[in-house]
Amino acid sequence: MNPAALASLGLTLAMVIAAIEAAVQPMRVYCALFSEQTCVVHFHLFPRTEWLTAKYFAAHSDETEISSPQLIDWARRTFQTAIGGMDRDETLQKIQGWLAPSANENSARRKTSLPL
Repeated sequence: MNPAALASLGLTLAMVIAAIEAAVQPMRVYCALFSEQTCVVHFHLFPRTEWLTAKYFAAHSDETEISSPQLIDWARRTFQTAIGGMDRDETLQKIQGWLAPSANENSARRKTSLPL
């Protein structure tokens, strides 16, 4: 990555994670870095909701703790099609709305919601 991209990376990830937290209200947001096949750095941001946690433990009744790599791999294999009752477009619009720079209210929320 070039120096300018690296300089803005932390703030960009923090803003997008804060937007996901505001829109989805997950228990945790995992951030995974990939660059295996294309040699281009990209991230997957993966919100772990209470619903997903319950589904994971139902499928792994012998486990008492979550391993994030195992959870992400299980979810990738288990949910290869859209999940009924969940509106991806609505969730994306909420995230985009939170990130939109035009609203003063969103700007104030971003400044107070970003982790330090």
